[in-house]
Amino acid sequence: MWLKLKILKIITFKKNKMKNLLACILLLTTTVSFGQTWEIENLVDDFGDETGYRMIFVEKRLDKNKFLVYYEDSKALAIGGSYFCDDYPEVTFTVKLPSGEKKTLKITGYKSKSNRSIYFRKSGALEELLELFKMGNKVSIKVSESYCDNEYFLFSLSGFTRAYNKLR
Repeated sequence: MWLKLKILKIITFKKNKMKNLLACILLLTTTVSFGQTWEIENLVDDFGDETGYRMIFVEKRLDKNKFLVYYEDSKALAIGGSYFCDDYPEVTFTVKLPSGEKKTLKITGYKSKSNRSIYFRKSGALEELLELFKMGNKVSIKVSESYCDNEYFLFSLSGFTRAYNKLR
């Protein structure tokens, strides 16, 4: 009888420990695999030297080719992760606010020489968009192309304001 109780206690202890371990592993993998975090990074030149300028960026955890970045030095925004055809594509940004309301803003960007990024220079529209980023939870981006298929992106804005304020 004593031996049966001892064995039962050990099995119960191991089951509880295993449940806790599985819960921790599940929590970590969902955070690491699917979460998006805005990060700050120093810009480096072609020689690998820091330029003194910084950028904040977020990239898709499951598709690291898709990114959204804001450059401190040029006050420019860029999106990337696809092949873009139009030289000056119209891009629609839809920001979802905590209230559930959606704000939409269209900005014409210009593509990079590699056709892999679209940049948005400092402008009143870009400043308005950054203010929406500070208030929003998520941003949905549609790149309208006349020659290629439209491209769609979805990024979390969680942590954007904190990272943006660190640049100042």
